[in-house]
Amino acid sequence: MIAYELKLVCIYFAIGILIGLIYDVFRSLRRSMKTSDKLTNIEDIIFISIIFIIVTLAMFKFNNFKIRFYLFTSIAIGILFYYFTGSKFIMKVNITILSYIKKFVKNICIFIKSLL
Repeated sequence: MIAYELKLVCIYFAIGILIGLIYDVFRSLRRSMKTSDKLTNIEDIIFISIIFIIVTLAMFKFNNFKIRFYLFTSIAIGILFYYFTGSKFIMKVNITILSYIKKFVKNICIFIKSLL
């Protein structure tokens, strides 16, 4: 029984790390592109929906929808662990990739305009 609960703690800890990664994707997009308040609200709704689906599916798959406080604590610890260990690096990588994508798209648009 304890081994099963320890397994659940590890699974939900990993889900917390996944949530942190997903949040950094949205955060990277916001930092690299100017977005309106409406678009930011839509992004927030999308983020919350994704997290809701992930946690709901995990609860269904791993513990038959039994809601336990320690599972949500494990998620929170996973998020904090990710934030303090890998978030800065992932943000730098994401922003660098997005800046290259922006430059590429800008150059394509300039090229297309020159053809017209």
